[in-house]
Amino acid sequence: MLEKMLRGNLNVIDTYSASGNVNSALVKQASKVTAATLIDEVRAAQKKVGSDEIVALCFAVFPYEVFGENDNGDSVFEKPFVPFVNNMQTLPQATTTYMDNGAVYKFHNSGSKDKSIGNIHYANYNEEQHRVELIISVSKKKGPDVYRRLKKREPILVSMGCGVEYDVCSVCGNKATTPDEHCDHIKYQLLEFVDGIPVHMINAGMVYFDISYVIVNGDINARVTYVE
Repeated sequence: MLEKMLRGNLNVIDTYSASGNVNSALVKQASKVTAATLIDEVRAAQKKVGSDEIVALCFAVFPYEVFGENDNGDSVFEKPFVPFVNNMQTLPQATTTYMDNGAVYKFHNSGSKDKSIGNIHYANYNEEQHRVELIISVSKKKGPDVYRRLKKREPILVSMGCGVEYDVCSVCGNKATTPDEHCDHIKYQLLEFVDGIPVHMINAGMVYFDISYVIVNGDINARVTYVE
């Protein structure tokens, strides 16, 4: 499985494997969650964790069909994209993995859960708005600088980290399960145009494990949007 971190001007790809059961009780059905419901979920999570943590809503991941590839040249799909992405490898299906594998980090320092600065309490794929919605908390002790920024309602940018089953070159259709298997388009022409086609990596079967505070995000839409 390939590992991907979404951060500005930097693409980190390495091998990664993960598995686990989805805690579906904490994942809401797509398109049935309103803004008021999200705010209620933030308030409920804040009450649960107490004053030593601060809770926030963030928008984390967005599909290629609406937003295009990200600044790292990665794309994830809301709907199946035959023959490269089947229904079980789409972004709505992958959103649930945040509840099993995910935590909050700084700058993708996610090599160990011990390095996390907070937790993920809620994950939803919103089909109407085409985005992954997360409710996270940050510990005053583990992430004091991020905690203070959230307390002061300062802008917070976020970035995702995930493993994928494989990626596919948008130009030649080469399928890669390790970085060594990438074609020359991906290695040397990422985000350029070849015969009018933008070079990017079509990702399939994501397993999300990281939502990070960053200074520069690889997707301009990924950010904290509400703090109680």
